[in-house]
Amino acid sequence: MGLTQTKAAKRLGISQLDISKLINGKHTGFTIQEIGLAQKSVFTPRYERLRELLIEARKAAGLTQACLAEQLGRPQSFVSKFERGERRLDVIEFLEITDALGSKAGRLIEQIDRE
Repeated sequence: MGLTQTKAAKRLGISQLDISKLINGKHTGFTIQEIGLAQKSVFTPRYERLRELLIEARKAAGLTQACLAEQLGRPQSFVSKFERGERRLDVIEFLEITDALGSKAGRLIEQIDRE
């Protein structure tokens, strides 16, 4: 379980304002992982592999982040954030992305499950 903002601020010797800035994507010199505020499941090896596979599938489809985002009806930052692990995908989003990429969701999951 992650730290509360107050505990994280005390642990790092920084203000709660800096913690809030960090959570909201502003640069503070610390990463979310360093202060322990992130949900652990986003950073598991399996989720990391899922992100890698989605990036590989996008590139194999010859799509830029902007092109994929356009197909999804989302801003380019949506694709950038899930590819960098800043945003977690839900199941429906995962299915929409794999459809847009022409990939089989089940095959990606099986590949992760085998590894």
